[in-house]
Amino acid sequence: MAGFIDKFMKDYGPGVTEFQSSNLNVDQGTVQKLIPKMAPPILSGLMVQKDTHGGDGLPGSCPGGITRRC
Repeated sequence: MAGFIDKFMKDYGPGVTEFQSSNLNVDQGTVQKLIPKMAPPILSGLMVQKDTHGGDGLPGSCPGGITRRC
């Protein structure tokens, strides 16, 4: 997960930091520290949502996992 977050921060960090800072009225340094801490629970929640409500048709995204077809 650390590699993903590092790449995300490198590629999108400045824009996301500036956007969230202005929307939340919080300084950019605080936002930069929060993003790596908030990303794992957000991504976990999205995975649960995908697994619960369907995904993109890849193996494991259907009820029953790899052994069943959607």
